[in-house]
Amino acid sequence: ELHHDIVPIDHTNVLKLSAVRLNLLKDLNNKNNKKIVMKTVREVKARWNDEVPLLDPVEDLGIKEDSFLKIIENIKYFEKKLFDHKLHTDENLTEIYGKYEQKVEAQKQLEVAKKSLLDAKSLLQLEELKQRKLVLRRLGFCSSTDVVELKGRIACVLTSGDELLLTELLFDGFFNDLSAAQSAALLSATICDEKSQDTTGRLSKDTREHFNTMKNVAKKIA
Repeated sequence: ELHHDIVPIDHTNVLKLSAVRLNLLKDLNNKNNKKIVMKTVREVKARWNDEVPLLDPVEDLGIKEDSFLKIIENIKYFEKKLFDHKLHTDENLTEIYGKYEQKVEAQKQLEVAKKSLLDAKSLLQLEELKQRKLVLRRLGFCSSTDVVELKGRIACVLTSGDELLLTELLFDGFFNDLSAAQSAALLSATICDEKSQDTTGRLSKDTREHFNTMKNVAKKIA
């Protein structure tokens, strides 16, 4: 003889509701009452061939708001896609789904690793930024509180060549005594960054001296 117990369950364990309602006896702790209830349940299942009709929110409860009807329509659409999918009846579904979960977990770990890499790069860039700010402060391009000074504002408007080098040369009066040809020749050295053979031997003595001055200023900046 089967033994029937009454056990409490959480509402989250209820997956579906039936449109069929049973009138239960008040005292379900009574053994005979339990038998009556179980007999009624078996009769209901037999009547519907174990396919007891589910509670329809539209027909049975009269919920006819457009937004709710749209939700019901979407549920039916996605359920159909789910049931029509070839994996739905695949005997290896559990194994396949397990591998898919492993893939998703691997992707999550990859994203975490990428974020860690970006964070590490950000720290490196932050350190580089600190070093650059120290250089700008040392050269007087900005104050100790990072306020841009006159030299810094001039460097900002220089769009070609090495801004720091050119600004230092301007403030040192480097171009004051140079001819237009010498200025053009020396300025070209701050723009062209292609590798080439050393041609300083072709420069005049005066121009070579100015070029060496430029290199010394560049070393000071570096």
